[in-house]
Amino acid sequence: MFKIWGLILFFLLKLIAVVPLPFETIDHGTTSGLRLYSNFTHIIRSNNLLRDVWERHSSHSVMPEVNFKDEMVACVFLGKNNSRTITVKEVEQNDNGIVLKYETSELGDGVTEKSIQPYHIIKMKALDVPVQFEEKSF
Repeated sequence: MFKIWGLILFFLLKLIAVVPLPFETIDHGTTSGLRLYSNFTHIIRSNNLLRDVWERHSSHSVMPEVNFKDEMVACVFLGKNNSRTITVKEVEQNDNGIVLKYETSELGDGVTEKSIQPYHIIKMKALDVPVQFEEKSF
């Protein structure tokens, strides 16, 4: 009997150990200058790397300000296609690090005649832990 309660308590504590992390969208859209043909996810922890990615992604707009002492940037690019978009839905911290959950969905009009390069770029609290990206259905 005590074994069962111990297992139940263990799993309940594991559920409680998941903490939602707030995030802020830096940029989100369907036209990136990065010409990718498949999914690309990346964590940026320095201004130099952000500058490099930003110049390729959006050479026409000003790079956002990020305080890398306190923040880091997460990028999710879906790659070239003509019918799917991408949105970061949740960021959580657990015992193993951070899990960034994103959703892909069909464009409202369905297939477009021109190809798109959907992306979502966010900033969040800087933590020195591994980050895992997961595509989820919401």
